[in-house]
Amino acid sequence: MTVFSYYLNQKYDRTEYPVRSIGLNLLVAVVLAGLSFYVFHSELLPSLLCFIVYLVFAWFTNGKTILKAFRK
Repeated sequence: MTVFSYYLNQKYDRTEYPVRSIGLNLLVAVVLAGLSFYVFHSELLPSLLCFIVYLVFAWFTNGKTILKAFRK
């Protein structure tokens, strides 16, 4: 449904979305979640480390946007 909505928006409205950034965030989140679930079998410490790795990744890729959202 999201992909279809994006397609219709690009066809009729042409709103620019940061597709590469969204895709990269989604890919990293899915890889780390899979790693946490399938490799570490949902153990607490490795799963927490995967979450911290994702937070650090999100901070370095989107830190300025995050700060702008909290300043408003």
